Amino acid sequence: YDPLLMRLVHKLMKKNFFQLLLRFKQLGCKVVYANFQKMFVYTDKKTFEEAESHIKFVLHNLKTTQLF
Repeated sequence: YDPLLMRLVHKLMKKNFFQLLLRFKQLGCKVVYANFQKMFVYTDKKTFEEAESHIKFVLHNLKTTQLF
């Protein structure tokens, strides 16, 4: 256990996490709550099918991004 290494890893995790939140905003989702374990997003869609389709689009877009 090295405190400096742990601090560095946590700092990099936070940086990547904030970039993920920014990407969700850019793709049209509003982040209601987020931490390292879970995230709640609001999509402004009227039906469940539209929201599901939008979330699938967002996840596909994130998976194809090299950073994530």
